[in-house]
Amino acid sequence: MNNIIIYLSFLPWVLYFILHTAKAIRETKLVKKTEYFKWLKSHFFQIFRLDNLVLIAVFLYFVKHHNDLVDKMLFSSINLYLFVNSIYDKSPGSVNKVSRSELTLIIILILITTIPFIYFSKTNNLQLTYKIMFGYTFFAYFIVIISKIINMPIVRLVKKKK
Repeated sequence: MNNIIIYLSFLPWVLYFILHTAKAIRETKLVKKTEYFKWLKSHFFQIFRLDNLVLIAVFLYFVKHHNDLVDKMLFSSINLYLFVNSIYDKSPGSVNKVSRSELTLIIILILITTIPFIYFSKTNNLQLTYKIMFGYTFFAYFIVIISKIINMPIVRLVKKKK
């Protein structure tokens, strides 16, 4: 029963992380490889939002008390709030068809996203898993950009084989 509650507490994070990375993919779609650092610098406060930072700090404060129920409930509540809040965010970008390069990017992101789940299943260290997940959320734009850099040679290789 406890594992079911734990995996249910991951669900709001998964929903929010998918929405957040999709937004990052849309917003960095037209940014050139050589312009990533400049783009990150000019969009710093859009990437590292104060409300997310405060919520993560509140979670880290309560983690010190080592109450598993509070950790699970607070983690899922914070991520549920972030998910609902991001739905109401007015963000530019359109929903277009997914190209092949974006499809491979999504596969890379899915593989990266499974790392906390694999870590938890191997160690059962819930608090560190939650911290890793919040780290993923906080650095989602960096994860997307790194995934895009990894994806570029894969796309070139696939195009070359055609």
